[in-house]
Amino acid sequence: YVISQARLANEAKALSLGNAQVSLKMETPAEIVYLVEELTARTYGTLYQHVPASDPFIGVLHDTCALVGNSGSLMKHNYGDEIDEHNVVMRFNLAPTVGYEKHVGTKTTLRVSEMEYFPYRESSETILALIASEKLLETFMEYRTMAPLTDKSYVLSPEFIEYVSKSLGRGSIPSVGTMGLFFMLHTCRKV
Repeated sequence: YVISQARLANEAKALSLGNAQVSLKMETPAEIVYLVEELTARTYGTLYQHVPASDPFIGVLHDTCALVGNSGSLMKHNYGDEIDEHNVVMRFNLAPTVGYEKHVGTKTTLRVSEMEYFPYRESSETILALIASEKLLETFMEYRTMAPLTDKSYVLSPEFIEYVSKSLGRGSIPSVGTMGLFFMLHTCRKV
């Protein structure tokens, strides 16, 4: 689900990592898949240092999960306690809980975020970043250089993004909400 050192090591075996500069403007999942394959030696080494040794989500299956959108219509209901009862609660981008607790709950386990909103978080939640350009990948790496080793921020795997896109029959990058839904469907018994 996320980029890991194991995945990068496998890619490196098939690559000749030279100093060629690559200009990447990724607009489709297929273009994102080639991101790691197109990295320069400098970028590869830096990225390798800032991703987990293996994907921490492989083989994980939570019992119940809540996917909480950002819609203002949530203010019409008091779902907070019901949302917080789930093992895992996923939110998106800048969705706040403070001041809205009775409507949306207080718990956030995972936050899927576009890089424009990274590394926003309200607590110790895990961030899953959707990266769609080399510039945004560099922003992620700069953040990881300064962040403590205990920081739980990951980059969604290009293959996972492509899988979601193909599952929808699309050629474009899926929204963070769609990425979150597919992630939860693969890591939760009940969403």
